[in-house]
Amino acid sequence: MKIAKKALTVILSASLAASCLWMVPSSAKSVDNATIKSYEDQLAENREEQKKYQAELNSLSDQLSDALSYKTALDNSLSTTSEQKIILESMIVELEGQIIKLTEDEENLKVQIENKKQKFLDRMAAQQESGNASYLELILGATDMTTFLSNYDYVSSVLEYDQEIIASLLADKEALAKTKKELETTIEAKKSSITQLEAEETYYKSLITKQDALINKINSDTSLQQQMYNSLLAQEDEFEKSIQDAIKRQEELEK
Repeated sequence: MKIAKKALTVILSASLAASCLWMVPSSAKSVDNATIKSYEDQLAENREEQKKYQAELNSLSDQLSDALSYKTALDNSLSTTSEQKIILESMIVELEGQIIKLTEDEENLKVQIENKKQKFLDRMAAQQESGNASYLELILGATDMTTFLSNYDYVSSVLEYDQEIIASLLADKEALAKTKKELETTIEAKKSSITQLEAEETYYKSLITKQDALINKINSDTSLQQQMYNSLLAQEDEFEKSIQDAIKRQEELEK
């Protein structure tokens, strides 16, 4: 009986040991399955996050493209405005040169008019000093109608000639003054246009400054989002490697 009991104890102990040895890989397999499932869940979350960051990066790329296009349009508008201002400034310089020339011509006409007047007066004075009959005496001293008409025509033609010359010079002077005034008005209009263009330049420069700030912000945000996205890609590789390692361990335990 004692021998039988001892044999039964040995058999039971051996069976229990065999059962324990069989349970070890089953428990490890369960742990690895849970680990793999955990990694797979994290990998799925990672890839969902990647989609969000990729969508944000795509959106930022579109925003940057729009911002750059708008900045190009602003740069072109500023360039056009500056060119127009330069053209107007050049025109003003030219018009001011014309005014200087007209002013000189006007001064010359004044001198000519004064000279004509003075020559007429000098001629009258010389006639008086020489004792020659004055124009009035020539007319009033006529002894007959024929002489009167002849003297009158002579005096009239002399006076008319002087008057025509002076009138012509005065008309030229008036025309120059009118042209000069028109040029001055044109210059004022162009200066007003330049003032407006300068205001537009300031406006465009302000918009360009804001656009540059926006572009810098988009680039900064893009850089940050790209770093986060790259980090997720690195995590994805780690998760995939961890899953492969867990599967490998599982296969080794099963063997």
